[in-house]
Amino acid sequence: MPETRTPVLETRKLGITFGGLKAVQDFNIQIYSGELVGLIGPNGAGKTTVFNMLTGVYVPTEGTVLLNGVPLNGKKAYQFVAAGVARTFQNIRLFRQMTVIENVKAAFTKDISYNLLDATFRTPKYWRTEKALTEKAMDLLSICRLEDKADVLASSLPYGQQRKLEIARALATDMKVLLLDEPAAGMNPTETAELLECINTIRDRFGVAILLIELSDINAELINTYIIVRDYIDKLIHLLISYQEDYVPLDTDNRKKYYIAKRERFNDIKVNGNEADNIEKAALMIFLNKTCFNGLYRVNRKGLFNVPMGAYKNPLICDEKKLRAVSEKLQNVKIVCEDYKKSDDFIDENTFVYFDPPYRPLTETSNFTAYTENLFDDEKQIELANFVERISNKGAMVVVSNSDPKNTNKEDEFFDKIYAIHKIKRVEATRMINCNSDARGRIKELLISNF
Repeated sequence: MPETRTPVLETRKLGITFGGLKAVQDFNIQIYSGELVGLIGPNGAGKTTVFNMLTGVYVPTEGTVLLNGVPLNGKKAYQFVAAGVARTFQNIRLFRQMTVIENVKAAFTKDISYNLLDATFRTPKYWRTEKALTEKAMDLLSICRLEDKADVLASSLPYGQQRKLEIARALATDMKVLLLDEPAAGMNPTETAELLECINTIRDRFGVAILLIELSDINAELINTYIIVRDYIDKLIHLLISYQEDYVPLDTDNRKKYYIAKRERFNDIKVNGNEADNIEKAALMIFLNKTCFNGLYRVNRKGLFNVPMGAYKNPLICDEKKLRAVSEKLQNVKIVCEDYKKSDDFIDENTFVYFDPPYRPLTETSNFTAYTENLFDDEKQIELANFVERISNKGAMVVVSNSDPKNTNKEDEFFDKIYAIHKIKRVEATRMINCNSDARGRIKELLISNF
């Protein structure tokens, strides 16, 4: 008989009910050693609730959780950890007043062989054990590129490095499966790239099963592009190569004609197309992003893409290496498009939420808020502010970014009023999108938080 593999982590018809609300129903998954699986769904779908059931934080009201074929139902959270289930949280949970290496060593509890007497009198057994644990901790920190931060307080680390420290500490539990709850939340692109490298290193070196939650987006064209990159990478690359070969040799006038023709085709598919056009639509989306003004995605009130051509001399329209790498990472990942208000049922005191809405225009002539056909006007900004207050009352940690109207009008108190109960920090940012080159440069933007 052929050998059958046992999943490292498996759920069978997993579900949970809170009062009369069925939060999760019939959740089934199998994750094998060395697999990286993404759990992506609309806000409110129950992703973190699933994680809480997989780690013993919540007790399922139906179904079974199995680790290497052994049921874990009824066990406490610490017993899940002891069995080999480790996780990170949306809201970072570090020992902030301990050093980086102390945070990792704190997870080596089962590796401590000395007793209280050894620790009190600093016996040779104590020092041997501590040396071994320190070496082991430094090895884990090196995986996350934190070895040079070993003696730094965890609280003083930048946000992205705190995220990676959580992962390093999880590795110290000698886990069989690692659950990452939105590990890239709040990270910049560089930090995200470093995190992905770290996750892949962990998978390859330790052979652990990794399940992670990621975010969704409301831009349907962007979502379609992700799906095509995942499922039809060869056909996509074929089209992009043809665009590059056609476009790059042209002079400026003919480039403009070619660009406008592709923009019109994209808009036609957007309005009148069907599923058969999705590959072409994704290729056009990438082409326009690589050749338009500053890579901006903007539509008019009819939902039509209206960004003019950029002035790039030799744009790389088909970055085949990166596209194939992204395609590989998206395998087994579910991608969705949803409204932020759907997150209401999902958000609780353990949730970190970041809102990056279309920015309020600084002037009447700089209305770049129409990233979708649904205009995000002042009424929508107020609606978002009310939602932020609602989830804040549930205990969630929330950050909102937006433009600062005081750049152009010192008397404009719009955001100061609608977010009056929250903290507002004005930070410098570089503005590249302006028809007047003299108007580009450093401006203030807002970071609004409830903590």
